[in-house]
Amino acid sequence: MKKLFTIALALFFNAAFINAQDSYVTAGSGYVAEDILPTQNMFSTFDIAGNHLYGHDGDTIHKLDMETGETLAKYGKPAGYASYPSFLYVDEAKNEMWAGFTVSGNANDRIYHIDLTTGTWTHEATLAGNFDLVNLNGYLLVSGTVYGTPNNIFLLDTTGNNNHRVIIETTGNSAGISLDQFGNLYYATSLGENDKLVRWSYWNLISVIEDSTATPLQLDNAIKLSNLPAGAYDCSVDDTNNVFMTINALTSDKVLARWNGTYFDNLNYDTVATTNGDYDWFTMVKTKGNALNPGDENGVYTLSYAHPIVKANGDNYSPILVEPFETIQTSIETEYLFVNLDGHFTDPDDPDSFTYWAYSSEDGTVLANVLNGELELYFYNTGQATITVIATNAERSVSTEFVVGVYPEITGDYTVADFEDLGLPTNSYWNGSNGEGQFTSGNAVFKNSYSPDYGSWSDWAYTNMADDSTTGYANQFSAIAAQGFDPIVSEGSTYGVSYPSSWGATTIKFDDNKAHTVKGFYTTNSTYAALAMKNGDAFSKKFGGESGYDPDWFKLSIWGHHNGTQTDTIEYYLADFRFNNHENDYIIETWQWIELTSLGYVDSLQMSLSSSDNGQWGMNTPNYYCADNFYVGAAEVGITESAESANVNVYPNPTQSQVKLQSGSNKSYNVSIVDYTGKVIRQLTNISNGQNIDLSEQAPGLYILQLYAGNKIITKRIIKQ
Repeated sequence: MKKLFTIALALFFNAAFINAQDSYVTAGSGYVAEDILPTQNMFSTFDIAGNHLYGHDGDTIHKLDMETGETLAKYGKPAGYASYPSFLYVDEAKNEMWAGFTVSGNANDRIYHIDLTTGTWTHEATLAGNFDLVNLNGYLLVSGTVYGTPNNIFLLDTTGNNNHRVIIETTGNSAGISLDQFGNLYYATSLGENDKLVRWSYWNLISVIEDSTATPLQLDNAIKLSNLPAGAYDCSVDDTNNVFMTINALTSDKVLARWNGTYFDNLNYDTVATTNGDYDWFTMVKTKGNALNPGDENGVYTLSYAHPIVKANGDNYSPILVEPFETIQTSIETEYLFVNLDGHFTDPDDPDSFTYWAYSSEDGTVLANVLNGELELYFYNTGQATITVIATNAERSVSTEFVVGVYPEITGDYTVADFEDLGLPTNSYWNGSNGEGQFTSGNAVFKNSYSPDYGSWSDWAYTNMADDSTTGYANQFSAIAAQGFDPIVSEGSTYGVSYPSSWGATTIKFDDNKAHTVKGFYTTNSTYAALAMKNGDAFSKKFGGESGYDPDWFKLSIWGHHNGTQTDTIEYYLADFRFNNHENDYIIETWQWIELTSLGYVDSLQMSLSSSDNGQWGMNTPNYYCADNFYVGAAEVGITESAESANVNVYPNPTQSQVKLQSGSNKSYNVSIVDYTGKVIRQLTNISNGQNIDLSEQAPGLYILQLYAGNKIITKRIIKQ
């Protein structure tokens, strides 16, 4: 039964004598309000579709032109059915309308489907206390309860069996429901105390809807958006995801409110309009366009008994972004970059006289400042930062974000595996379908596995695809950076894409079968993985969750082997949402450098992915990343280890200045200090047990100590910090 139905009817009949006025509401700051079709003051339910208003007076549904007030069509309720309208839902694109009704005692509360073309009414279901309806991809969800029992949201059964299944147990009195453009469901409670505005995610809804054995969702499964001072009647989400609700308290103003975008335990809403008439009670709310902007195409609409429908708008158009900022990828050597902000924003109804403010998510990487209409970016360190630009004009603002990536320039004597030597037609990829099982770039050998039975691959492929916008598995060969690492630097656009099998890691070896040092390489996310983390999909969650605060992460792990011994592991986060300040949360969208020097000499590299988002069958986040420009150093000098090696040690390791030789004998050694490229940088003679070897003048990094005694040689790795 409709919430407070007895009170509502009393208000309706006691207020029936009230004549339409210019406006019976008071607009909040920054809004204007007006009555529309002021002679139509007897509607109890309504909906807005384009320029048409559908209003139900209890007997007939009227289709009206909102500009002229002309009646375009009438849909009379089936004869002999004495009832009260409970909701109206119109979908002009499908030429259909759904209308709910309740009766005294709730024994015959019907839901009808009306064909807008023929006017045919079809009794589709009976659901006691039906109150509101939304259509989620063909699934009809209905909120409702009978008086004295807790409210639920049902999956409507239109087969005629009326086996309606509870999807959400909301408790409290009935209240309206609304969907945003992503399929998330909003509900403002009417509990009698501790009322709140909440949101359930699309994926949570679908998981329960499509599993008939699933336990119904609860309020605790929703994200809390705001506390409310009293019970709500209805809520509605406009085309730009502004959320509006009507809030009614018996002893204070009735409020049409907008959620202000902040979360949790405060009154997180702005007042759009209020009314304080003795018999006023805001009921359903509908929206179209962007209700924060003026114009006939925008608005939020609500109703109070025996009054005309009222429309509210923002009183001034917001500025708009007309020229988005592109992702910036630059070298640390660039030092700074200035971007002219003119032309990026405009104001539809006021002269452009913008003021700007900008900030960086990582001031230690990129510092952002605005001076004289120019965005100044200063590059202090390698890494990635998100830049937010806020443009204000005529007291209204708009903001936008873009990403800046800063990389180091690598110099030295290296063989670079940059994939450009592989030869690839434009906008194409190689995934091993020719059965070769591997490919070589520079002196690095990349393993590939391909299954002709399934047309699937794993380990390594190479590509020059540049699609940074298409979601899903079909776009598995593109980098979110939309190119290989800096085509100007690497003189090409081809790069590697890796798909580690779920039971192992990808492997890189060297074509001379020797151990090498690897300085490092550049990496970024695949488009498939990046967009899945940013937006969520059928398999993967949106990183940060609905609130944006979930501590999600996506990690690349790299290690090596040398003569059968595994090295330490280097970890790099391709996405990280674990920061206390969530403005620092990120998904890598630019090419970023990973330093591998500390691994030392390796005869192979292994790489694997892991994520905070896992399910029954393993990781839900797409198991892909991209890589380019592996810098491979010289091969390790071939030597025969002495059997004494286990009895000889140098410490401390790592060290900041010097190490001490510990041999357990009186034997003396000649010592060569070799850097990670294989170059001998220093030689010492007659070093014996207990003597120090000074490394204070060497730069931080990996060094090899080669200790010679006669025809025997001992090697030790040292990390200089």
